[in-house]
Amino acid sequence: MYLGEDVLKLNGNNLCPVQWTGYDQKLEKYQGEILEKRQIQNKFKDKLKHASHNSIKDPNWDPLKLVFKNIFKTFNSTVLKELLSNPKSFYGDYDA
Repeated sequence: MYLGEDVLKLNGNNLCPVQWTGYDQKLEKYQGEILEKRQIQNKFKDKLKHASHNSIKDPNWDPLKLVFKNIFKTFNSTVLKELLSNPKSFYGDYDA
């Protein structure tokens, strides 16, 4: 959902609706899925395709930049050194 409000709006006006699909008993919450998912994915791909250094200064990029900023901040130099020296401590025996 961090694609930017501009991508999540249909026809530039209303946010794309979410359809509630069922109740998850484990979580004790309803689950939903965004309608028009393919259209939203295509809009985001177009947004990425047309991105430039200047366009990402547009406020529509701010939510996504905040997500990346927090991800990168989490992997500070200490964590990054540990990750690179001992990846199994983070990922176990997973083979990509």
